[in-house]
Amino acid sequence: MNQNAIETKNNLLEAFLRMYEQKPLSQITVKEVCTVAGYNRTTFYNHFVDMPDLLGQIEDETLGKIEAIVSRLTARDIFQTDALFMGVKGIYQANQRIMSLLMTKTDSHFPPKMKSLMFRTITGFCQGLSVAESKKLNVAITYHFSAVLGVFSHWIQRQDGLQMEEMVDYVKEISQGGVLTAINKMVQ
Repeated sequence: MNQNAIETKNNLLEAFLRMYEQKPLSQITVKEVCTVAGYNRTTFYNHFVDMPDLLGQIEDETLGKIEAIVSRLTARDIFQTDALFMGVKGIYQANQRIMSLLMTKTDSHFPPKMKSLMFRTITGFCQGLSVAESKKLNVAITYHFSAVLGVFSHWIQRQDGLQMEEMVDYVKEISQGGVLTAINKMVQ
């Protein structure tokens, strides 16, 4: 793609993001994006099939950044959690606006795509398990990453007075020590 095409696509993406911050995908039209970006519909269709395709490309590009980090991790990195959390934290900080939208909008498919990526990555490190162990591993991975993504989404929406580093440290503590242990520490 030449520089002009890249710039045009980026302008269309930016116009979309400005509208997506204000309303759901279903209420954003190709015509609106083109008007805001200053292009015609033909130009839009040179880059995207439709609005869901545009959002999907944003999701996939962001997921690709996460996958690039995850693919460099070892099993030890994944299970010790620091490297994984620090990698995702770096991507979030560099792409805060987009990550915030993708993690909190109900019409985004990003959270399940991210869960799927993490699931594939972790199960790739755990080859050779028995069927029973594999089923338990699937439950544990689903539980963990559903919780982590849920907490991250909650933090993005509310921030609850926690800085990102505090939130990441606390999620690591909960991940390593258990949810009930963390709750019992506060209740007692």
